[in-house]
Amino acid sequence: MNSTIGQKKDLFEVLDQVGEMNKYQALQLKLLEKKTFQMVQDFFQQKRIKSNLKNTIQQYKINYLRNRGQIQEITLSYFLIFSKKQKVKTKIIFHLRNTSLLRKRQQKIIQRTTKSFNFQNFQFILQLLIMNLQYADQIQ
Repeated sequence: MNSTIGQKKDLFEVLDQVGEMNKYQALQLKLLEKKTFQMVQDFFQQKRIKSNLKNTIQQYKINYLRNRGQIQEITLSYFLIFSKKQKVKTKIIFHLRNTSLLRKRQQKIIQRTTKSFNFQNFQFILQLLIMNLQYADQIQ
């Protein structure tokens, strides 16, 4: 419950900084983020790494950088838990204007931090996030 409250606070703080969003838009965006988070969790549950390693997202936070009302950059921070001892924190910056350049950098970050993590799975998750964020941006 605490993490949910924290996520709500984080999201609304971001929306306050950004401005130009009314309460209806903020609620719509919150619902989309919640739905996306559930999809991400389900996806990781299905793609669980074999053996004793458990692949779950412990914490999840998205920040938005806007330029003239357009989402330009997404920073996705999360914890991947592989076992009780091994906790990996990963931060991915996804720049919408120049995706090909950053994909290479992201892949290096992921390989360095998680080793057995499948980059294509993460691309799928990023695509979901971007689709949801772009849809949320269109809500007027």
